Amino acid sequence: MNMPNHQIYINFITNHLEHAQHAICINQSFCGECHACTKWVDQMHPDWCCFHADKMVGVEDINYLIHKSHFYPKFANHKLISIICPHGITEAAQNKLLKVLEESLQTQWDIYIDESIQQLILPTLYSRLKVVHQSEKELNTSESELQQWQSFILQKQPTPPNEDINQLAHALSHLIVKGLGDTSKLIAMMDRVIKIKRHHSFNLKLRATSAIQLIMEL
Repeated sequence: MNMPNHQIYINFITNHLEHAQHAICINQSFCGECHACTKWVDQMHPDWCCFHADKMVGVEDINYLIHKSHFYPKFANHKLISIICPHGITEAAQNKLLKVLEESLQTQWDIYIDESIQQLILPTLYSRLKVVHQSEKELNTSESELQQWQSFILQKQPTPPNEDINQLAHALSHLIVKGLGDTSKLIAMMDRVIKIKRHHSFNLKLRATSAIQLIMEL
């Protein structure tokens, strides 16, 4: 069995499903044919636990995920736990997670954060993780575009600055982290972004403008 490779993804909050599909695959490619790949149903897998936090991840959350990690993988080479935490992780929870990463042999832990809170992650936790960082420049979102998207999301302007779903996700992430607007509504929008990005595999074939309108209709 291959050893799990724990990772922290910066600015990849909407990519966790894609990453999970590759990590769960026996061939590490989401081949769609191996025993593990065939067990995906409605974006869920028995060997994957996805925890989407609407506030800072605390010790109780980590304890819950540790309990989940104790179940042996049924189809994949290892269990996968993805923590989507745009608000960050408390220091106590990070210290708890540190001990888990040192001892975890059957579970891979992937953490997803926004670049704006990366300084809140302890250096000791970074040292246990492979850091995968997508910069603001690589996201192809200028500061002015980001501000325009945020104004559109908060209904301060009637039309989006462009048709880029990834830029919409980036702006949503920033608003969630900053606590601007209705957090529960913003998280619901982010969930729709994630689903829309996967809808092509469900043959919905929405144009980007239609998808943006659908995301905003909450």
